[in-house]
Amino acid sequence: MYRSIQNIAVVAALIALAGCSGAGAGGEDGQIAVAGVSAGDSHTLVLLEDGTLWSTGNNGSGRLGNGTETRQNSLVQVMSGVASVSAGWQHTLVVRRDGTLWGFGNRNDGLLGSSTPGKQLEPIHIMDDVRQAAAGQWHSMVVKTDGTLWAFGSNSDGQLGIGSIGGFRRTPVQVTALGSAGVDASNIASVSAGAGHSIALTRAGKLYVFGRNNRGQLGLGDDTDRGTPWVVPNATAVAGISAGVNHSLYWTANGDLYAFGYNVFGELGDTTEIQRNEPKLVMTNVATASAGNLAYSAAVKTDGTLWTFGYNFSGQLGTGVRSGFNDANPNPQRVLDRVVSVAAGGGQTMIVRSDGSLWGTGRASRGDGTTEAIATPTFVPTPAN
Repeated sequence: MYRSIQNIAVVAALIALAGCSGAGAGGEDGQIAVAGVSAGDSHTLVLLEDGTLWSTGNNGSGRLGNGTETRQNSLVQVMSGVASVSAGWQHTLVVRRDGTLWGFGNRNDGLLGSSTPGKQLEPIHIMDDVRQAAAGQWHSMVVKTDGTLWAFGSNSDGQLGIGSIGGFRRTPVQVTALGSAGVDASNIASVSAGAGHSIALTRAGKLYVFGRNNRGQLGLGDDTDRGTPWVVPNATAVAGISAGVNHSLYWTANGDLYAFGYNVFGELGDTTEIQRNEPKLVMTNVATASAGNLAYSAAVKTDGTLWTFGYNFSGQLGTGVRSGFNDANPNPQRVLDRVVSVAAGGGQTMIVRSDGSLWGTGRASRGDGTTEAIATPTFVPTPAN
């Protein structure tokens, strides 16, 4: 899920105020500090403070962007001058510092904003004047610098928010249907893309949802899909959002974390396995959170502690053990200290600590050079200064 450099900076400042700051911003042993990380279904993108972008993991369809389809178990450089990145299921979206949007990986069904199908092994330019992008399972969402929301890819469940359900949009289209939802169409702050649903956050802190709702992941109190953005009742002062496969998270300015949707593995963290069709308060004092692509979640508290809950077959919760294939873990567990950011993927969890170092646990898409799943956070080397 999408993480911006600005968000990480804010979280780091909060943790420093809490007395949990790390050794500095230079990373471990002179390595370049990590500015952001995004975990896809089975690949990972890492953004360093110098603006270089690195990738690792599964490289099917060229989702690592390095010109091949060869799996990479260590970090390989892809681009420079990068501001933010979002890893989807089989594709990746990158926003450069000049506001241009680039993509690579699976380009079928308009995933990369083009009618040309196939594989994109190297970064290709998509559009200009972009502030943020979110790569979902089979769709892509974009916030432009003027605050307008754009979409392309599959609209099978209404996840593009364009007022209809079904079909594809192979080139970027503006989500003008926001106007019918009572929101200024140029007032979007950020967006998150799940498997078949999307969440948009306005600058005023209101939440709009659209797309698949069979598991209550829209938080509207029912299980009806929406092709047009709907406001989530009682969701106010929202500071951040994260859409998983079938569940959703948002957190408020005062640190309250709310969860809703599918919960068979305890991915909502409410100590139950009960599906929630409306937002439920599950934690407090939360600085940031991430809804995984595989029925689990991770949250960073304002004191820098990392907490995880949900599915754990690959060890992605980082608790030191791997759970059974059908086991649920509905109780949030404390995993690590001095954390500023976390990205929950398909089976790998990537962690940025307050000293700028990168850590990973779970499936072997972490970039530490190994090929086995692990159940405890492990340091991932990044390039040296």
